[in-house]
Amino acid sequence: KKKKKKGIFAQSARDGAASSDPEEILEEKKPRKRSGKKKEAKVTNGEKAKRIGRLLLDEALQKKDTYDGWSAARIKAYQDRKQRPNAYYYRFNEEGEQQKTGLWADEEHALFMKRLIEMGANVQWGVFSMTIPGRVGYQCSNYYRDLVKKKWVIDSNYKTEGKKLTFVNKSDKTDKSASSKEQEYREKAFAFIVRE
Repeated sequence: KKKKKKGIFAQSARDGAASSDPEEILEEKKPRKRSGKKKEAKVTNGEKAKRIGRLLLDEALQKKDTYDGWSAARIKAYQDRKQRPNAYYYRFNEEGEQQKTGLWADEEHALFMKRLIEMGANVQWGVFSMTIPGRVGYQCSNYYRDLVKKKWVIDSNYKTEGKKLTFVNKSDKTDKSASSKEQEYREKAFAFIVRE
């Protein structure tokens, strides 16, 4: 049985890289372009929130008393963390837990796949992320979309047009019975196939 490689080599192999040479792998990774447009600050409670660029989670938590540089969504998720855990864990880890960034390690991938089988996808990414140390909900969501783009996971909720991946299974907001809501949830959350 072959021993699995860890770190960048393992991730690159999952990404479909043809080589395990670190220089070739780094050349294959293309940087993501930013639009260059600055987002307008949103008005909250009559006051305009200050934008100071991209504020990383650990830096933001150091300013939790003043919310300096926080978006309105981040403030609301933090204030409502007890009542709305999904919104909180979509943006935050447990207090004191450092956020991980960058490539996912093999151990994280294994935890992600186990959680995917338990919970499904496309629903409650914040709650989903609670069992993956250092990762928050939006990272799990992005990782899943990446797996779909690379065709490691086939999900009927998504369609690909060129290089763009689009979520197509929008939920119906009409009033439904509990059993109907449960059925819709299961259809949306478990509409995937994991490729070997």
